[in-house]
Amino acid sequence: MPKIVQNAVLNLIRGVAIAVVTLVLPFFLARILDKETFSAWMLVLQTAAMVGYLDIGLQTAVSRFVALWHARNDVARVSQAFSTGFIALCGIAIVCGAAILPASTLLFRSWGDVPEALRGDMWLALVVIAFGLLVNLPFNAVNSIFVGLQHNEIPTFVSGLSRSIAAGATILTAVAGGGLGWMAVSYSSVN
Repeated sequence: MPKIVQNAVLNLIRGVAIAVVTLVLPFFLARILDKETFSAWMLVLQTAAMVGYLDIGLQTAVSRFVALWHARNDVARVSQAFSTGFIALCGIAIVCGAAILPASTLLFRSWGDVPEALRGDMWLALVVIAFGLLVNLPFNAVNSIFVGLQHNEIPTFVSGLSRSIAAGATILTAVAGGGLGWMAVSYSSVN
């Protein structure tokens, strides 16, 4: 099978795996958690997912330059493309990490009628998931190397496995009655 077809199929598999986890996790949590807790969890996840926008296209750019310089057998420039992307993503993660507590506090206040019993756990879950996503941000540059070198099987396997484990751990934590904070730790621990 030509490499381009193989990579296209792997990208499709990764997308399907992400979609399955995205559909399966709420399906089970809606049946395990009470209505207020499930709603709070979904709001936390959707809000924390905004961290994904902080990539600002750097992963795609690094992949492109890795592919370009690899095709020209310029190992130094491949390394430079990766290093630049990694350092930029580290910088973004550090700056945004410093802003997590004040930003999450302001955002949390704007949510309005959150039941008092959920307020502390919900805020903690938001901070834990957002921080976990920020810690993961620089590793997008590592994925870029594999994509640029046309070895999509590695990010596909890692992404599918980690998301599946995160979903399973989150469901088990919910079944055990761990609350939003522990669910957030379970969800973030393998991302």
